[in-house]
Amino acid sequence: MRKLTAKLLGMFMIAGMVSVLPSCSDDDGPEVTIPQISVVRSHYNLATGSIEVSIKADAAPSQDLSIPVKVAGTADADSYSLSANQFVLKAGETNSSLTITRKGEPGENNETMTLNLEQGTGYTLGLTNYIEVTLLSKNGYIMSFNEAEARLNESDTYTITLFTTTGSVYKPAAGETVEVEVDTDNSTAVEGVNFKFTDGKTVSISSKNGKGSFSVEVIKAEPGKDKLVLRLAEKAGFACGTNATMTITVAGQDNFAGTWAFPSEIANIDLFSNYGENTDNAPKCSPADKITFAGGPESYTFTPSISGDFKNYFGTDSRTVTYDKIVFKNFQEAHGRQVPVSQLKFPGINSKFSATESKVREAVVAFRLTKIDNKEVLECTIDDWEPSSETFGGMIYDYMHTMGDLPMEWGPIRLYLTRVQ
Repeated sequence: MRKLTAKLLGMFMIAGMVSVLPSCSDDDGPEVTIPQISVVRSHYNLATGSIEVSIKADAAPSQDLSIPVKVAGTADADSYSLSANQFVLKAGETNSSLTITRKGEPGENNETMTLNLEQGTGYTLGLTNYIEVTLLSKNGYIMSFNEAEARLNESDTYTITLFTTTGSVYKPAAGETVEVEVDTDNSTAVEGVNFKFTDGKTVSISSKNGKGSFSVEVIKAEPGKDKLVLRLAEKAGFACGTNATMTITVAGQDNFAGTWAFPSEIANIDLFSNYGENTDNAPKCSPADKITFAGGPESYTFTPSISGDFKNYFGTDSRTVTYDKIVFKNFQEAHGRQVPVSQLKFPGINSKFSATESKVREAVVAFRLTKIDNKEVLECTIDDWEPSSETFGGMIYDYMHTMGDLPMEWGPIRLYLTRVQ
């Protein structure tokens, strides 16, 4: 009897185990992952214009998903508009956005609207499943990066400006501070590895002009780790303006290796004309003139192939030129904008820039890679030169010389060269 009981108990245990084993039938399909949906950011301020609000999924769905939203809050429905009443998460993607647009002028008081995500089919909701938007009153302010995109070679300084809701620059009586954040989800450059903030991420906004700046330095430029996305941290009473984020390409030191053809004329000829110079005597050039850089970026073999007037400056001999440093040139013809450029040391330069007068010495010439009409150009700034007895440049030189500045700092010759190979 005892043996029979044990045998029956064993049979029951085996039957129970079989009942919970997964089926191995050939009819079974692939395992389906149910994405969990949450918001990217739970609070925004909106003064004027529009903002984009986003959701994210922890896994990409295999087919399009619709996530409805229900709006609540104190804001009048006539004071804003939604681009849609649901987020649409496309198959294979993990992010989706809606646009909220402010209608009319800001009122006397702040108002709020809340977008609550609603449960639907094919997904679950995470813990953070609502977005609150504060529609700022007319006493609110706007903060914005001055640039949406920038290139970082070695180090650079970037500006943030504060505005009123009417568009004028806001100059706080006691000053303000704004925090800059790294958008790690969309950046490939790593803080502390590829770049660093020179003086931290807290930006002091001057009471006198409503602007403040921060600096970033390159630690190590690496292909594939060169995208840095910055955003402005949430600040009570402030909304983000046109440039709520800034994308910086962490490029490291520019390499100018290649052969470059001169333009048909110097780019800033009008600058000299405005100074009253006789531009008929300005140096002539043509695309037949070329220069070649080999090697780099710390040292290049420089070979000129020039038959025009720039032969009087660069000469005809090949020589070694070396990287000096990044400097900020004051682009007078661009309303004094400070532009970072790479300064190279050139031996054997005729600083008199003349076919009849000679003063051969080492000179510095500035270069940077940039784009014009979406085409790469090599920008060359020549301001380390001295006018000869010929008339061109003499008036500016005499003025700047008495001021004690570099000979042609406010009257540079600027060229945009195109790549030949």
